[in-house]
Amino acid sequence: MTESNNKNFSYKNVDLLKRYITETGKIIPARVSNISASEQRKLTKAINKLENEKEIEKFLKDLCTPSELNAFEERWEVAKLLYKKDMSYRDIAKTLKTSTATVTRVARFLFNETNKGYQIALRKLINE
Repeated sequence: MTESNNKNFSYKNVDLLKRYITETGKIIPARVSNISASEQRKLTKAINKLENEKEIEKFLKDLCTPSELNAFEERWEVAKLLYKKDMSYRDIAKTLKTSTATVTRVARFLFNETNKGYQIALRKLINE
């Protein structure tokens, strides 16, 4: 994205934002998209400018397909159960009717990756 296009970067510009996100709702790495990390952070800033849950909900419904939203919800439910640490991966998969691959993928990001996004969100929910 050029400097002249920066002024048009908005959470309302769904077509532009879709360039940054895969079909599963993940931000495309800069090495794949040729979009720099700083430009990808603009998506985060756009989301951060939303003022309440209703605006975020509307934005996500515009940005994502119903199957992408379902995938988000599924991974979030998996993360909540993993965080409790009282069920096996297989039991979580069976309870949520998802694959063990999905449970394993979420567990990797929850416990091993450096982002810690799941952990931050889960701790904030617990402390509400």
